Amino acid sequence: MLRRKGVWNDVSCRYRLPFACKKAPVGCRDIPQVDNATPVTTRINFGVGEILQYTCNAGFTSSGPTDVVCTKRGVFSRPGLSCVGACMPPPVIPNAEIPNAEEAYLLGDVAKYACNPGFRGSGHSYIKCRSDLTWSPTNFRCNSECSIPPVIPNARPVTYKRKTSYKFGNVVKYSCNRGYRSSSTKNKVTCLRDGTWGTPTFVCHDGCGVVPRVANARPRP
Repeated sequence: MLRRKGVWNDVSCRYRLPFACKKAPVGCRDIPQVDNATPVTTRINFGVGEILQYTCNAGFTSSGPTDVVCTKRGVFSRPGLSCVGACMPPPVIPNAEIPNAEEAYLLGDVAKYACNPGFRGSGHSYIKCRSDLTWSPTNFRCNSECSIPPVIPNARPVTYKRKTSYKFGNVVKYSCNRGYRSSSTKNKVTCLRDGTWGTPTFVCHDGCGVVPRVANARPRP
């Protein structure tokens, strides 16, 4: 033992030191950083062989292994994860889907919509993942299809092309049969967005039709 004057005391060979030096257990503390990713745990100490998992931050998608391992050297294995910018999932369009949709869409990727059965598309069906990781705008819509035009007594369609379906907004005009007169100048029906035809606003009357109005007068029977 060291005395005050800087010399060692003589001690017995059987003297036991009051401490012992032991090999510290090997572990990992320095968690490697991965750009645009976050560890899935808040732990800071890992034993040899233990695995640390990462997850990419919102707006990024993973490429490569998502974990690292604490090695016998007391350091983690080199991360192989790369988190690259990706667009959010494509916007939902009613009555449409994206066939063979990707799990993630990267810069420049394109998604194409298709209407469900019974609906017809209008507008541009493609959208593209742009450099700011947002989708290009689209006016694509899937509208219900109308079946054949409704039957109106004493009238016939004059723009009827014998189609089995009509798109939203299509108009079919009618003409009253010979000997009948329409009650309105709007002799038409329109295919509505829900796949039904609009209610006709006219009827075809027998003979002269509705008696016209005259100011300050009334018809005599």
